[in-house]
Amino acid sequence: MKSFWKLIDSTVAFKDKILSIHHNKYHFSKLDESMVFTAITLNDWVMIVPVTTDGKFIIAKQFRAGTDKVVLEFPGGAIDRNEHPDTAAKRELLEETGATFKDIFKASTIEPNPALLSNQCHIYIATDCVIDQKQSLDKFEDIELEFYSKDELEDMIRSGEFHQGISLAAYSLYLLTPAR
Repeated sequence: MKSFWKLIDSTVAFKDKILSIHHNKYHFSKLDESMVFTAITLNDWVMIVPVTTDGKFIIAKQFRAGTDKVVLEFPGGAIDRNEHPDTAAKRELLEETGATFKDIFKASTIEPNPALLSNQCHIYIATDCVIDQKQSLDKFEDIELEFYSKDELEDMIRSGEFHQGISLAAYSLYLLTPAR
């Protein structure tokens, strides 16, 4: 299938410290036609599904400028340049929640939206989490922590209150992961 697609031109339409937007012109040999596709290049991300010693999920409540709304989601963030995803997951969990854990492991890697985005999101599960440190938030982060049981979280998913896409994928991976 990929053999029908040939990149014939690429221009950078925008670039800043967070992302770059490329206009990529591809020739599609099945139709013998070409078209420009927009692609957004970002750093890879991590997301962590943290579960406390008493079985509650730690949820980050924060404002998101993209939708101009306060959103409930699992903690996570961008992987720094030359940082391993395992290190980023531990760092982001500690920074955003102040939680330490008994075990943290990678559940999977997903592609959030390969139609537009170049990056991957590495999903981790952290077990037996305890909030025993202060949050160490970035300058423009404002995160409140909330704690929900499995039943409460699933009720919030069904009602649409917990709806952030990558968090839903992360929760699905949590459900599919054998107990450790």
